[in-house]
Amino acid sequence: MWLNTLLLERYWYVWRIWPRRRQRYLRQAPHQGDSLAWVRRQRAVCISGARHELQQGLRLARNLIKLCPMLGLLGTVCGMLQVFDALALGLSPADPGVGAGIASACLTTLMGMGAALLGWLLHGRLQRRITRLLQQLQDGLLCEAEDAN
Repeated sequence: MWLNTLLLERYWYVWRIWPRRRQRYLRQAPHQGDSLAWVRRQRAVCISGARHELQQGLRLARNLIKLCPMLGLLGTVCGMLQVFDALALGLSPADPGVGAGIASACLTTLMGMGAALLGWLLHGRLQRRITRLLQQLQDGLLCEAEDAN
C-alpha cells in the first residue's frame, strides 16, 4: 500500500504540479550575468534543484519494490509452516487445514511478485518521464539563454 501511495503521489506531481514548477524554474533561471561561468553555474543549480524535486521519494519506492518479493517469500514460508503443522498432526493432504496453508503460501508469493512487477514497471516509466522532463528543462534554459543574448 505504501508503494502504491508513493508512486501515485509522484505521478500526480509529475503530471499535475511539475508543469507550473517548470515555468517558475524557467522564469527564475539567470539569463544574463557577470560571466558565462556564473550563468552556467546558476543553471546547474537550477537543474539540480529540479532533479531533487522530481526524484523525491523514488529511492524509497525502488527499495520498497525490492522488498516486495522478500515479503512474499516470508508469507510463503509461513504458509508452508501451516502445512507442515497440519501434516504433523496427522491430517491428510486433502484436509482443509493443509489446503489453507498451501493457498496462503501461493497467494503471498503471487502478491509479492505482482506488487514488485507492477511497481517496477511504474517506477521505470516514471523514471523515464523524469529524465525526459529534466532534459526539456535543460533545453528550455539553453534556448532562453540564447534568446537573451
